[in-house]
Amino acid sequence: MASPQKENGFTPIANEILEALVNTPLLGSEFQIAIFVIRKTYGFKKKHDIISLTQFEKHTGLSRPTVVKTLKNLVLKNILVK
Repeated sequence: MASPQKENGFTPIANEILEALVNTPLLGSEFQIAIFVIRKTYGFKKKHDIISLTQFEKHTGLSRPTVVKTLKNLVLKNILVK
């Protein structure tokens, strides 16, 4: 990623979402998962998506148990809706 340019693709994120992420204390894995969900939804002009555990593992590098635990935490924190 030597010189990322908006012309090569971008994910439009509402400022309200960015501000909420900035102001919410998240663990590293929680932040990774949240950003990945934003990429898989807003990045493809969707408001929701069905994302498999395998996709989370593949794109975040997190183990399945970590993904499952992190998703549960994000739902409890009202960051994600299941």
